[in-house]
Amino acid sequence: MEKIELNIPTIYSHSLFIDESNNHINISKKEIEYFYSLIYLYRLDLLSNTTNLLIKEKGEDDKVKHHWNNNITNWNSLPITIDMYEVLLVINENHNSNYKSLREFIPTLQSLHIEINILNKDTTKASQQMKIVDTVNISSCGLKINIKFNDYFIREYIHINSFYKKVVLNHFFNLSGYKNKVLYLLMKDYVGISKKIPQSEIVSMIGDIFSNGRFKGIVEDINKTTDVKVTVEKRKKGKKTTYFFNIKKQNKFLNRRDEIEFNVKKDLWNKSEDETQKNINKGIDVKNIDSYTKSIYKTKMKHFNYMVDIDDYLEDVKESLKNKKIKNQFQYLVMVSEENSKEYIIDDKYLTYEYPYPQQTTYEVKETYNLIDEGKIGWKLISIDKPLSNNTKSLL
Repeated sequence: MEKIELNIPTIYSHSLFIDESNNHINISKKEIEYFYSLIYLYRLDLLSNTTNLLIKEKGEDDKVKHHWNNNITNWNSLPITIDMYEVLLVINENHNSNYKSLREFIPTLQSLHIEINILNKDTTKASQQMKIVDTVNISSCGLKINIKFNDYFIREYIHINSFYKKVVLNHFFNLSGYKNKVLYLLMKDYVGISKKIPQSEIVSMIGDIFSNGRFKGIVEDINKTTDVKVTVEKRKKGKKTTYFFNIKKQNKFLNRRDEIEFNVKKDLWNKSEDETQKNINKGIDVKNIDSYTKSIYKTKMKHFNYMVDIDDYLEDVKESLKNKKIKNQFQYLVMVSEENSKEYIIDDKYLTYEYPYPQQTTYEVKETYNLIDEGKIGWKLISIDKPLSNNTKSLL
């Protein structure tokens, strides 16, 4: 499953939809999914067809950051045509191409307004009401949406210098209801802090979810489904109830490969920190430990994709052999060449050695990857009483 991310500004994480009569409303679970899918696809189209909207710059940490091009003073977005198929594909890659409810949402979207920044977290922006789309309609073929978002509304999703959080839309779409999704966006915006929120503010965002006992279930759904972990403490003073939220980031992987990628990056960072400390111990003058470690990490990341592919392959092999694991034995995956029957083992640097580890046979990660990718090897298990040194990648 592809990870789909959207930078959602704080002013929209703290917002309410408004109908034509100026009343706050909750839209349906499907409708808020269509809403964010359309924003995601519209933003992609704008950036791909208007390449000068954002300027790339490297910061002091050597990371590329994007800034709005201040030379563009008269920017206006254009109407864009989006396939209904693509809208559903962003939400669910296994969708059944049933466009009925999406077609029914278009008139609703045309009339929707939004009140932004209602909790005033972003003090640089006023709380205000605005139109969401200037025009939106269904094409004559009935399979495409012609849409133009309001320029001020959509610019906040492009101009990411303001407060925002990178939201994994896959997690957002997997939440079970509209109120779950809105509370998640609010919690996501406060990741890393403890936040005191009066019950009245939560009610103003998503209605009364306390009298019917839904609040606990919504928090459990967020913890189970998303990359946010929320713990809640309820305090009551007179008639006023306040909730203290401790909001942390948690690892929630979309698939096994996503998890492997995370673990490889973590492993490379740990190795970079160890290498930095070893160099300091040797007497090397390291003026900025963080920058020095990042430079080592950047070098190691050159072979990152090959490492992920190798780990992915090894995970498959380990899974197929796990029922052969022997208790109290160190078991290693050994590669056997189909050409000359030589045996090889992979170390924690993703390099190969002739088993039992006397002679190095590959000197770059890409060479190891090619050896595996060519498919000229088989696998067997070696069981021994003592572990081989520096050989974590091949341990079952």
